[in-house]
Amino acid sequence: MFEVRDKGVEAHTVQAVAVKATTFGISKMTVLAVSQAQASLDLMGCRDAARDIGIDLAIFVGWAVFIDSIFMWSSIRESILINTSITQVRQRLQEMALSSTTVAAWDAQTAKPNDPAITRP
Repeated sequence: MFEVRDKGVEAHTVQAVAVKATTFGISKMTVLAVSQAQASLDLMGCRDAARDIGIDLAIFVGWAVFIDSIFMWSSIRESILINTSITQVRQRLQEMALSSTTVAAWDAQTAKPNDPAITRP
């Protein structure tokens, strides 16, 4: 189970989601807390509480630590992973029928003209 929260996450919220996960027979769960206003969170306490009810919990506060973890544990080379991710996000923006302005903004944010590993479709 993967939960992305764009509002402040508190320990009791993580615990409630973990309890709900057990009702579906889920034993592994990730929480990604990405709110700019995220308060300090007792990560070990959350993990211990989840473990007590049979859930293996990975919890990340912020995109940076999550992305760093992906790069560390992925068997895919970083440059390939970045290129693939940029392309897949772009495709998803188009699938969602977002405006060409939105897609162009994505392209502008992700463009690295001097990086041969990143190509545009």
